[in-house]
Amino acid sequence: MPANRRRNKAFRVSEHNPGALYSKNKSLAKLSYSTLHDFAATKTSACQSGLDRSRRLASVARFRAFFNNFNETPFLWSVDQGDISTEIKVRDWILIGATARTRVNLQADNVNDPKAWVEVEASELEIVNEIAILRG
Repeated sequence: MPANRRRNKAFRVSEHNPGALYSKNKSLAKLSYSTLHDFAATKTSACQSGLDRSRRLASVARFRAFFNNFNETPFLWSVDQGDISTEIKVRDWILIGATARTRVNLQADNVNDPKAWVEVEASELEIVNEIAILRG
């Protein structure tokens, strides 16, 4: 089973029967019902209807997700809106229906700006239990 389908199944189980979760997935039960429902309902197919895509593009923003430093555990990741002044440190990040691509700037100092990051086009950024959720 592909990773996306396994992930969606874990969210469906957590949404409807949290007691049946494997121990490694027990933390999913801490997420809000609406967040669990959104994850469980996310389609794994990249196909979107033209109407939905055009509506979403009207309010798309660009975010960066990048690795911090092992010394900053448990907040190993950061998400920002293109510059370090909007940085939010998180434990993890998840993409739901968002477009992403990798970027590199080898001249960056990796303190004020990352040398490598994932640039995400998303219409929403939500922080739930110290996890960044970027929705397309």
